[in-house]
Amino acid sequence: MPIRYATLLLLTLVAPLAHGQAVPAGSVPGDIQVGVGYANANPDYSPHRFNGFGVFADADLWQHFGVEAELHRVSGPAFDRIAETSYLVGGRYRYPIRNLSPYLKILAGGSNFSSKSSGQNGGYGIYAGGGGVDYGLTQHLVVRADYEYQRWGSFPPHGLQPNVFLAGVAYRFR
Repeated sequence: MPIRYATLLLLTLVAPLAHGQAVPAGSVPGDIQVGVGYANANPDYSPHRFNGFGVFADADLWQHFGVEAELHRVSGPAFDRIAETSYLVGGRYRYPIRNLSPYLKILAGGSNFSSKSSGQNGGYGIYAGGGGVDYGLTQHLVVRADYEYQRWGSFPPHGLQPNVFLAGVAYRFR
């Protein structure tokens, strides 16, 4: 008799963990993608646009929510000798629609500013917001268009507000 009660209790406790329905077709929690792209920025320090590259990695942990880590490195013309590098990590919300995945993101991290003629060289804390769209060309190949507004609050004298555009390609691990 006690074994029947123990079995009934065990089944009652485990039943909520069992899934009777399939995962919806539009959601694939656990996707990871890693990519690289061309970056173009309005550095908010020089009248010239800066060019460079970006590297990013995304992990979609739930149906719509995930995390993103990225690095941007942009520099100005040779005569400027100015470069801005940002290292950011944060959350993102995506809304997949067939092959398109528009997303919004909020990130925070650090940055590095280097200039041959400025006394403002060094690292600064930053935060950023932005968004973009991923387009799945194949099951594993993704094309990305991304915009990001950064705020370097501790940059003297009144902060720095670069805008970064990125066009890239990623490999999605499924």
